[in-house]
Amino acid sequence: MMKMVLNIYSNQSGDESTFANVKATVKYGSSSTSMGNGDELNLAANTEIKVTFPAVTGYKTPNPIEFVIGEDDVVKAGTYQAELVEVSLSATDGRNL
Repeated sequence: MMKMVLNIYSNQSGDESTFANVKATVKYGSSSTSMGNGDELNLAANTEIKVTFPAVTGYKTPNPIEFVIGEDDVVKAGTYQAELVEVSLSATDGRNL
């Protein structure tokens, strides 16, 4: 058996209550469970895992994470994005200034 641990961290300073109660859905084989920060799950090697994240108001929901226990990287991560900044640059011939 291998141990999978779900950790939820925030780079927000001070109160992290926005993510304190976030629970991801972990599907493994034909079963699934809800896991929060620090929760652990013992799984057999070669178990296919799919982790989906709930929507959090004001944040872009991370894409699901899929992997196989014991075959892929040890650490996988998803990120709730709060703000995306797009910078647009256009050229002008000087007459349109």
